[in-house]
Amino acid sequence: RQRVQTAVSHIEAHFGEPCTLQTLADIAGLSRFHFVRMFGAVVGQSPNQYVINTRMRAASDRLLATKTPIAQIAFDVGFNDISHFYSCFRETFSCTPRQWRMRA
Repeated sequence: RQRVQTAVSHIEAHFGEPCTLQTLADIAGLSRFHFVRMFGAVVGQSPNQYVINTRMRAASDRLLATKTPIAQIAFDVGFNDISHFYSCFRETFSCTPRQWRMRA
C-alpha cells in the first residue's frame, strides 16, 4: 500500500510530465507487472487511467479559473495530442472543454 501511495503522490505532483509505467514502477520499487496489479488493487483503476483522470481534474480546474487557451491547458496538463485531450475530456465530463468553460 505504501509503495502504491508513493506512486500516487508522484502522479499528483508531476501529472504534467510523462508518467510511464516503468517510471512509476521504479518509484514504487516494484516490477511493472506487480505494480499494475498492486495499483489496481489499492486504487481501483489502472495507473494509466489514474494519470488521465488526474490530468482531467487539473484541466477542468484551469478551464474554470483561467482564460488560458484550451490547447495550452491541454499541453500544460500533460497531453501531447489535442484530439486525445478532447476525446478524454468528452468521455470524462460528457461535454467539450469549451462547453465546460461556458457553463461556468
